[in-house]
Amino acid sequence: MSVSLNGFAEEIITLKMGESAARGTPVAISGSFTAAPCQADETFAGFLSAAPEDGYAGIQIKGFVKAPYSGSAPALGYTALAADGNGNVKTASSGPLRLVLEVDTAQKMVGFLL
Repeated sequence: MSVSLNGFAEEIITLKMGESAARGTPVAISGSFTAAPCQADETFAGFLSAAPEDGYAGIQIKGFVKAPYSGSAPALGYTALAADGNGNVKTASSGPLRLVLEVDTAQKMVGFLL
């Protein structure tokens, strides 16, 4: 048996999204019922569950997420994270605390709960 959080408490909503971005990109709310890829240091609302299609995208807003990180490795436990502006996350000095459960420094990946 092994540890798995895939699918745990996962919630996905559909929002408008005119910009193209890859699955797993952190996104912010940019207008009423509209999402856009995060800029550097922006707090993310969720992550793209699939690339946008026909002006709409599925956004994961709850559950377990694995994302690439830039900069120094995030600390395990409750840690503030923000977008780095390049599709990754990074440790932030303030903002919402996320429960970081996994840090893979070799792959530069972090697993946390939204």
